[in-house]
Amino acid sequence: MEKNEQIKNSKKNIIKNVIEWIFNGILVLLTILVGYYFIQVAIIKSPTPSLLGYSYYYVETGSMEDYISIGDVIIVKKTNDYHENEVITFIQEGDKIVTTHRIMEVHENYYITKGDANNVEDKKEVYFDEVVGEVIYIIEDGGSFVKWLSQDNGFMYVIAFIIVLIGGVSLLF
Repeated sequence: MEKNEQIKNSKKNIIKNVIEWIFNGILVLLTILVGYYFIQVAIIKSPTPSLLGYSYYYVETGSMEDYISIGDVIIVKKTNDYHENEVITFIQEGDKIVTTHRIMEVHENYYITKGDANNVEDKKEVYFDEVVGEVIYIIEDGGSFVKWLSQDNGFMYVIAFIIVLIGGVSLLF
């Protein structure tokens, strides 16, 4: 009986150790990713911060209505191959504002773009190196949370929540 008890405890310890390693690995990975993103936003002050080629933006204008609405959050992925009718996000030289519009024409080294709700095409060409990426996902009305994160220490509340969550989970083991 005692030997069966030892085997059960040994298996429990192995499972517990594996779970702790997985949890700690995920925690380290998340810490690195959040740190990398924080450096881009807070220290480098990048107008187009990204994480593993993905960026997110809060939509503040209605130039892409009905496809993208004010208050939506868009997820953008960097690729090097954009086509007519795709919706791209770009920041033009000298601008600090990120714009998201649809590609109307593809030329040798630039695009002609237009907002879906606009009557005319954009005045300036969008050169290939000005493209941040293609819109791959839209979170309808997701902007409230994103806006909260960027104001009044919202990001710090999320970090505090994650720390408390980690502390709670670690108490389970």
